Amino acid sequence: MRKKAIDLKSFSVDELITIRERVDALIESRVDTERRELETRLRRLQKFKPHADARKESPVRKAGKNGKKSKAGRKAGRSTLGTKVAPKFRNPDNSAEAWSGRGLQPRWLRAAIKTGKSIEDFRI
Repeated sequence: MRKKAIDLKSFSVDELITIRERVDALIESRVDTERRELETRLRRLQKFKPHADARKESPVRKAGKNGKKSKAGRKAGRSTLGTKVAPKFRNPDNSAEAWSGRGLQPRWLRAAIKTGKSIEDFRI
């Protein structure tokens, strides 16, 4: 359903102000109605809180026979996350730029390799 467009240029300033006030009142009314509906819905949803028992123990890491938590949920290699690795390659133009050889090659190294240099030229 398409409504007919109104030519606002034909209205006087007083008429435009009146129209704006009516539109503002209509928007405010609809916002209030939607806010009340959402608050009612939120109150209904808040009744469904998870039980405290379900949050205490995750199914991935259950306590074993001796009371300690098992490592079944831990992924391999996680213990080394956060540890720094010594750099193996250094930018001769800027000694602050170094690369450990892990992950993506830094831009300075990729650019140097494109110019024909070997990665071994940058080994520390």
